[in-house]
Amino acid sequence: MVQVIKCLFGQHRINRRRVWNDSVSMRGACRGCSKPLIRDLNGWRPFDPSDHSDKRLPHPNVDLAPRTTA
Repeated sequence: MVQVIKCLFGQHRINRRRVWNDSVSMRGACRGCSKPLIRDLNGWRPFDPSDHSDKRLPHPNVDLAPRTTA
């Protein structure tokens, strides 16, 4: 509950159990609000659309294969 209030003021906290490498940077989500975070030279910060790159890989749990129904 306290972390959710901190998130409102921009003090996000990374969920270290859910961090993954997208081949460019380390990525994760906030513990309190699940906002996507990215790690840069200054530490963890919210992921911004300007951070998008074609070199970035999707999360390992994303299923990229199209689903077919039989």
